[in-house]
Amino acid sequence: MKSKSITIYTIIISFVFAAAVFFFCYSLGHEYVNGSERTGRQFDHLAHDTSAALSSCDVSSQEFNSLFNKACGNLEDYAFITLKNSSSLLYVYPDSSVTSAQNISHFCKVYVSSFTVGGIPYVLTSSMYILRPSSIFYYARFSFIIILAATAFAAILIIYLHLSEKTEKEADNSSEVIPSPDEDEPAEEQIVSEDSPVKDDMPAPSGFIHGATDDDTFVNPEAAAQIRAEARNKPEGLFSPVTGFGWEQYLEPRLDSELVRAASSEQDLSLYIIRIPSLSFKDEPSKKICSYLLEQFQVTDMLFEYKSDGFAVIKDNTAVDEAVALADSLYNAVSKILKECNTDLKCAIGISSRSVRMLPGKRLIQEAAEALEHAFSEPDFPIIAFRANADKYRKFIENKN
Repeated sequence: MKSKSITIYTIIISFVFAAAVFFFCYSLGHEYVNGSERTGRQFDHLAHDTSAALSSCDVSSQEFNSLFNKACGNLEDYAFITLKNSSSLLYVYPDSSVTSAQNISHFCKVYVSSFTVGGIPYVLTSSMYILRPSSIFYYARFSFIIILAATAFAAILIIYLHLSEKTEKEADNSSEVIPSPDEDEPAEEQIVSEDSPVKDDMPAPSGFIHGATDDDTFVNPEAAAQIRAEARNKPEGLFSPVTGFGWEQYLEPRLDSELVRAASSEQDLSLYIIRIPSLSFKDEPSKKICSYLLEQFQVTDMLFEYKSDGFAVIKDNTAVDEAVALADSLYNAVSKILKECNTDLKCAIGISSRSVRMLPGKRLIQEAAEALEHAFSEPDFPIIAFRANADKYRKFIENKN
């Protein structure tokens, strides 16, 4: 859900950026295209008002100066203005030291009007901005404010997501896996690889025993003793020096952690168990298979040894259908390696997925292991996965609650 929200926010922010840039470019383009018509009307109005002012007032009077300035309007629309008669220069903007040639550009248009008042000829010349600097500033300021607001929102979103991720990690470290019930377990269906038929008569996995302290009551005391013995004989270090993968004893704790993380993110998760009977981890085929798996998954702490002749892989954000498709390529690659090493060893793969369930890692391992045993019992189907019946599982949980 979080990934989907981030994608939506990114699209919205990108759209705002693009809209601000488009608004700026479109507004300036529209201003430039209509500039000639606008400046023509404005100069005609200026020439008419100037002629009327000269007819009614003395050219050197304060009244004429006021009427002429009023006729000019906003002086920021002009690159320059000059008014002269046959003997002298009567008015100049912006400065007499600046020639009219210096104020001519591709964004200006020069207009000239000649008229005679009281027998005296006058020449009015102006260079007007087709694209006004004030308009450029206005549109640029508006676009900048929009982009600044979107950037600030993006920064706040990044900070929020960073703090949320940090909070989730802390919650994951302190959370416990919610085990699924071991009695009256809802029926599950089996699937095989994409080109294999679905088998409906596959028995559901049997119940399991959760890890416990000395005060807990175990269904099977011998199993409890075995769990305690394994806990006392944990291997040194996290990874096997032979394969470079995690020890099998660390598979279940890591799987528990990943299941909690997947549940909090509303994502799926799949577990692969790959076995090659009679394989030794020190053999050359095993080394090549390890290199291939590491290259394929690129996450060492998601790869584990399984028993003395197999491997287990945790693949997050992967549903059961995707897992089966990937397992097909894994099977082909491993089989090719075994063939290149001139061995008669055979490979099989068992798969199980979280499939919207809240369950411990031990249960997922048990499902994948039983799928693997079924794959070995049917040589024609070397890849078998369990697909949980989500509807039956929800009904079962509702009835339990």
